[in-house]
Amino acid sequence: MAKQAQIQRKSLSLLPKIIMIPSKIRARTNIGRELPEVLGKLGDVAPGISERIVIVEAAMSSKTIQQYSPNSLSSNEFMNLSKFVLTYL
Repeated sequence: MAKQAQIQRKSLSLLPKIIMIPSKIRARTNIGRELPEVLGKLGDVAPGISERIVIVEAAMSSKTIQQYSPNSLSSNEFMNLSKFVLTYL
């Protein structure tokens, strides 16, 4: 039954859209710089979110990153990600 559903989805182009979202990226490392390109070979890749203390601080303050630090690099990353997802859908 599951196999039939998979075949039907493929034939009707009803496959779900899947986006890989790199997170906790350490941009100063080789792996952090290469990850988006490597993931791109597997499928669609959204803008990533770097690992930064300001994200933890915002969560500990019960605020979004936009509320806590609207002009930060993290805030920009989340805005870029949300724009990408809205465009992708």
